[in-house]
Amino acid sequence: MSLSLDNVTTVILAGGQGSRLEGVDKGLSLLHQQPMIETVLAKIYPQNPQLVINANRNIDIYQKYGFPVFEDLDTGYLGPLAGLYTALSQAKTEWVISVPCDAPDVAPNYIASMLKHAENKVPVVASIDGRLQPTFSLTPKSRLAELRAYLDNGDRAAGRWFKTQHCIRVDFSDHAKH
Repeated sequence: MSLSLDNVTTVILAGGQGSRLEGVDKGLSLLHQQPMIETVLAKIYPQNPQLVINANRNIDIYQKYGFPVFEDLDTGYLGPLAGLYTALSQAKTEWVISVPCDAPDVAPNYIASMLKHAENKVPVVASIDGRLQPTFSLTPKSRLAELRAYLDNGDRAAGRWFKTQHCIRVDFSDHAKH
């Protein structure tokens, strides 16, 4: 089964606290004199123009890019799963595909490759050299209740949650080696 783009919203996850970067907002950090989110937008928009941004600070700056910006429904910087939960809750589509704001080398066929593997409402997650890359995922809205329960249990590990969902893996190892 190949999923139609009409039923997919892309969320750029920019809601992090930047704790490993002394509080720097990764999406707004510069790469080649340009905010990283601009590089990601330039690569993702042609793949799926149905975009939203998940951010928890600098909302006014992110809004200037012209896409809806959603803050996490859960406060406290709970990680990428909280951003995914928010996107799934807000999306008008049945599926949400995510990409982190600090992924300037996202594959040019990322979305198409992920959509090819969508089946039976099972989450799809990118992997590189056998390791899940959970911030690169395609998740059906039908998993919203399971995700809410996981978050309510205090769990935050995105990779662990996707494993509990028996996700389908899509290998991007070849792209990562370029």
